[in-house]
Amino acid sequence: MTTFVSELHPRGNQTTGHAGQFAEKAHSAGEVSLAQPPISFPLPTTTAVLAAQELREASRKLSALTMAEGARRVLAQHPNAAALTVGINHDPVSPGVGPYVDVQDAGGAMIARGVPFTWAERDPNVLEEMGLVTDWDNDSDGRMSGVVRLADLAAQVQEIQDGPAVTDDDDDLILSARDGRIRSDLKQRAWATEHTAAAAVAAESFAALQEQYPEADSVEFNIYTDDNGDYVSVCDATVYDALGRVVVDDYEDFDLYDTDPEGAIRFGGLRQESPGCPVVLTRDNAAANLRQALQDDREARW
Repeated sequence: MTTFVSELHPRGNQTTGHAGQFAEKAHSAGEVSLAQPPISFPLPTTTAVLAAQELREASRKLSALTMAEGARRVLAQHPNAAALTVGINHDPVSPGVGPYVDVQDAGGAMIARGVPFTWAERDPNVLEEMGLVTDWDNDSDGRMSGVVRLADLAAQVQEIQDGPAVTDDDDDLILSARDGRIRSDLKQRAWATEHTAAAAVAAESFAALQEQYPEADSVEFNIYTDDNGDYVSVCDATVYDALGRVVVDDYEDFDLYDTDPEGAIRFGGLRQESPGCPVVLTRDNAAANLRQALQDDREARW
């Protein structure tokens, strides 16, 4: 038989005076008071504009992934499918794109009609803005119809899954700033962070510079601002090679993300010795800054 140990009894014991799990607790004044605490909101970590951009991006992802599910079902039945056409449903109870699509092959020949299709977004204008349904026009019967190109949809879904490619080679990364996929991803999809936008524009401008002057290694210029202190333009740009020799004076085609001077320097990868001095952007800094922005953007989306 097990011996009862009064010291371990959860209700305490009279010998030691320990009250066990039912001991009374001394409450603080704040716990005793029933007064309603003041309501306060923390400062926002994002602006309403950025929140709206993030919401639009989330909507695009949802729409593309939902359409991809439908496209996979279509391809399972029609492996030669290359495009879908969809009409506008004018029913006031359920307006927007219709719930059925017609299927065509790569040559435009009709494979199937009236195939059920699911949409997360039904507004034709929004779908066109997202690049998911394009080429809205009147069909042969005079009805408005749009086109979903499965290859383009697949590319968008792959971009959502993987994000833009990030290479370890600085030369390739600078050149990739001119690549359509990365440029579209950064300039149309990932404007939510000022760092990403500024890095994208600076790297793209440097890539354009190197297309004209392959030996360009750095560019030095001044930033002019307006009366409010906002960034206006780049001027007096001088391009140097890796040995510090002048490649071209008064280069006029360099651009930066439209921001205040401090933001342009901080987020664009620029270097400035002291306020009022010219700023310098090197090829290596542009590449490193773009790589970091791409990585930050990809992590933020997952």
